[in-house]
Amino acid sequence: MSRSERSYSISSPLSEDLIKFLRESMEKDLLYDPPYVLVIFGASGDLAKKKIYPTLWWLYRDSLLPLNITIVGYARSDLTMEKLRESFEKACKVRDSEKKKFEEFMSKCAYMKGKYDTAEGFEKLAGFIEEIQKKSNDRELFNVLKGNGALGSVVTRITATV
Repeated sequence: MSRSERSYSISSPLSEDLIKFLRESMEKDLLYDPPYVLVIFGASGDLAKKKIYPTLWWLYRDSLLPLNITIVGYARSDLTMEKLRESFEKACKVRDSEKKKFEEFMSKCAYMKGKYDTAEGFEKLAGFIEEIQKKSNDRELFNVLKGNGALGSVVTRITATV
């Protein structure tokens, strides 16, 4: 999709000038760089469903995320991408006129089930990211949202597998 094909919508409370500045920065620095991978640990939790995924949607909708981004949700829950989508779609507040753009956003999302305290899930995650990187030299960005004492395990496993 070319830059001219992207539609823009202004979200409040950000000012139009700030959004314009952010878009210009993105165009210079991120939009056409190699793709990015964002991993959301705890993707089935309330914070991810009510805040993280909706915020990522709004950023994508307003053209404030790189064009070539893959968002990978990681959690212990036995979910499919469709079930995860159902859990956060209402919070995204998608208007009828945005449905096509929302489908584009969803096509950039994936979900992986795995434990936080064993290497197996993290090795699977690393392999998934590696496959994406083979296609495009992606950059990894880990968003660690995990509570319940799992943070140490998550960081240890990331360090061991990356």
